[in-house]
Amino acid sequence: MEQDSDYYLVLDSAAGEKFLMIPVQSEEKFILRYIHSVDLLPVYELFKISEGKLLLLEMRGNIFGAGLGDCQGDLVLEGGMQVVKNINLLLPELPLRISRIAKHTLVFDNKEIFLTDEFRLGELVIISVQDIKARR
Repeated sequence: MEQDSDYYLVLDSAAGEKFLMIPVQSEEKFILRYIHSVDLLPVYELFKISEGKLLLLEMRGNIFGAGLGDCQGDLVLEGGMQVVKNINLLLPELPLRISRIAKHTLVFDNKEIFLTDEFRLGELVIISVQDIKARR
């Protein structure tokens, strides 16, 4: 029997043209995968739904990392990749600018959602978590 979802992962166009609502559970994890605009290599950011927000747990990639900022956490090497673990950054929302180079993709439950298929190039998309009870 499938358990009811606690939250929606909401992807909302800042222009108000489109939004997606994906049912998710508290503590559920997902990956935001994208191509770094300088290194042109994939970056994987691991998130968890926590306290009704997005919790960034770790970031991994084989990258120089220009423009990724100073991350909190522990930098380690795993399988030839640089991994920043224990970031534990709680975010009320995550803004993304949809780009041809980045090819932002959400990965969860063995499914991929290609944001370039869902939103226009150059569009600002805000990712957030909403309590399902608040939507009823």
